[in-house]
Amino acid sequence: MTVTNDLTWPEEYSELLPLVTSSWKISGEIYFHRQLSAGKSGALVFIVDITSGAFEGQAILKLDNCPDSQWNEETEVQLHREAFEAAPEFASKHLARIVGSVEHEGKIAILSTVVARGLEYSVPWNACGYELALNVLQRLARSLFEDWNADYRIAPGMHAPQDLLSRWLGYRLDPEEGRLHQFLSKSCNHDPLEPCFSYEGHWYPNPLAFAQNRDLPSRLNIRAAEGRLHGDLHGHNVLVRAHQQSEPDYYLIDLAMYQDKQFLFYDHAYFELAYLLARRGNCLPAQWDAILDELGLFHPKHHTLGLWQDDVGIAEFVRTLRTEAMNWVERHESHRLSFMESQYLLARVAAGLNFANKSIEHNLRSHAFLYAAHNLKDYFTLNNVDWPKNGPVFDVDTPAAPKSNPRADPEVSLPSTEPPPQKDRLRRRIMTQLPAPQKPVIAVLPFESLNSQSGVDTFVSGINQELITELAKVDWLAVVSPTSTKFLTQSVLTGEEIAQRAGAHYLVEGSVLYDDERVRINAHLVDTSSGHDLWADRLVRDVEDVFSLQQEIASAVVGHIDWELRFDMREQARLKRGEVSVWDRVQKALWHLYKFTSEDTETAADILSRTINLTPDYSLAHAVMVNTLLRKLVFLQVDDRKGAKERALYHAERAVALDDQSSFAHASLARIYSVLKKHDAATAEAELAVKLNPSSANAQLVLGIVRLANDQPRLALQSIEAATRFGTAGPYYKVKLLAKALCLYILEDEMDLAEACARAAMEGRSVEPFGHYILAAILARKSREGEARRITEQGNAIRPRMTKARMRLAFENLKTVDLDKFVGDLGTAGLPD
Repeated sequence: MTVTNDLTWPEEYSELLPLVTSSWKISGEIYFHRQLSAGKSGALVFIVDITSGAFEGQAILKLDNCPDSQWNEETEVQLHREAFEAAPEFASKHLARIVGSVEHEGKIAILSTVVARGLEYSVPWNACGYELALNVLQRLARSLFEDWNADYRIAPGMHAPQDLLSRWLGYRLDPEEGRLHQFLSKSCNHDPLEPCFSYEGHWYPNPLAFAQNRDLPSRLNIRAAEGRLHGDLHGHNVLVRAHQQSEPDYYLIDLAMYQDKQFLFYDHAYFELAYLLARRGNCLPAQWDAILDELGLFHPKHHTLGLWQDDVGIAEFVRTLRTEAMNWVERHESHRLSFMESQYLLARVAAGLNFANKSIEHNLRSHAFLYAAHNLKDYFTLNNVDWPKNGPVFDVDTPAAPKSNPRADPEVSLPSTEPPPQKDRLRRRIMTQLPAPQKPVIAVLPFESLNSQSGVDTFVSGINQELITELAKVDWLAVVSPTSTKFLTQSVLTGEEIAQRAGAHYLVEGSVLYDDERVRINAHLVDTSSGHDLWADRLVRDVEDVFSLQQEIASAVVGHIDWELRFDMREQARLKRGEVSVWDRVQKALWHLYKFTSEDTETAADILSRTINLTPDYSLAHAVMVNTLLRKLVFLQVDDRKGAKERALYHAERAVALDDQSSFAHASLARIYSVLKKHDAATAEAELAVKLNPSSANAQLVLGIVRLANDQPRLALQSIEAATRFGTAGPYYKVKLLAKALCLYILEDEMDLAEACARAAMEGRSVEPFGHYILAAILARKSREGEARRITEQGNAIRPRMTKARMRLAFENLKTVDLDKFVGDLGTAGLPD
């Protein structure tokens, strides 16, 4: 038998070649197609094409050394077979199959099938784009419970937390066999059994000391869910079927760590931490602490660095994974909610200790250990554990121990994610001079039902769920998970105490009165720092379709909340003195921008320029700068219009590149595209802005404006009316009325309503003098030339230099036919050439 292709059978495994040929009954040649990334312990992995007695076609050939004398290859093969036999329907869709294996003198060869019809048709999960990766993550997290563990069971008896940790971690907790004790004592200068340590000025429990402690109260014992685990689930061991339009398939590979009758949730925790380390394993310790704070259930957010670039997207992936797990709990073990959440937290503690035990870089081990400590602290809060709260500082900057072979753990052999030197200097500057922004956190308390009849609680619960779902779409807010809120509201705590425990800056609370014909909602938005209501309103609706009604109510409430919170933050930023954050600076710029005076617009531009110089990678600053430049263009306050457009386009594209999930950034890009007459691109960006934050009055208004410019006035009118519903107050309310008037004027529908909207808009400074000119055009179209001329004269008094030519510049994004009509009617109304 011969081996062909440029790749040849590796010399170090030459003694296995005749055994493989004989055992697998290979006829002809082995074609080596290509070599894949190396596996664990230096394994060599190839795609080959063979013809054998048991299999014909492309397959995966793995050549490796046996880990120790007690291990034999039958162990891994048997684990694969057990995984297939345990859940054959799941396995047939999602697992690779072992074709054969050979072991000889401590060396092994394994042949397995190729998933997804060939590796050319699949990519590792880590390599997927955002939407595909999120889709697969949701399906994977759900399917591991619902499909692979459809026959899960509750393990007999009560289990102490140490029982779960020891089952998950095994030898790793042993001072002699594991590496955790040495890592803490030698690499971190920390006593492995010291119960507590401090980090970033706050206390954390030592998870290793907790795992060794057998004197904990029996009340911590739980009933635990038991099933099967992959055991080594990370983004390289999940392959995703590419090149398909339907729901993407995924495939699990490398089942060498498969376990049956093991405590559940560990796969989810392992995948989560592997993902975090792969994306942020080399970040600064303070940034890692900020990410863990953002993901924490209970302890307040105390970091000063804040989230960096796409940290928000990373946190969203983790929350998706956790949400799917807790949704499974709600469906199957809702009466053991506290037990299951404790088990999930302990699984994350175990995953952190597992990675801290690995022979990987010191910073990765430190990050993993801190991850375990953060989650253990949440476990303590959930279970009211009394634990020592003082100890030595955890040392994460100690020089690392000698590095091991980087191929030993491929899932954490990571590309560097550190910023280049100039960004590193910038980050240090931010940390010392300008604290970076955090998302405001909001929590929704269960609404009170004022009814006594049965069935209403379900309706009220539906409103709560819709509110949380709609608030989660507000891209600049962070929403406390409903699982955490539910737990806290079951305890004897006030709303302010719940907010403090959940780390929420704002609370939404209210009541529902419901009968067969009408429903009345009372809703309040509370500032937790003062306890004062920022907004309160009553909504009354007729009962028709219950589910549509729930969504309509939620959208209306969230639309008001979105606007009121933005207004409150601008006011807070305006009044703040001393050290201010990037967020505060941008909010202060917005406060000035919404004053609609030339002086305030210049002040806003100055604040934004200085902010961008200090923090050039902050998306919101660039997006607001776009709006500032467009304000100057519309109000004819710049001489170099081409240069202003180029700068606006740069800032808009920069804003989207820095945060492609920001509704405000995409809306800003839509506006400048419209000015540049890229109408289809503008509409696409505005539609995406609405999709990212459907409750944003700004996004809806921008969509209306760009649709109007794209010769879609009827669709524009729908968006403008939606924007008006979501924000019935504030500086842009008059702009919405004027935009509606312009839509009706272009349509020549309901001209009386167009006139009424224009007259109402003229009451605000935000539209001066354009409200006068649009009203004048409407009156001219209605053949009321005398009135039109008087209104034009009033507009000219406000803006003496206005002419038809300058009006064309201000409204340059309109279609030519609409602009000609508008300017022609203004000529009739007396506007000079």
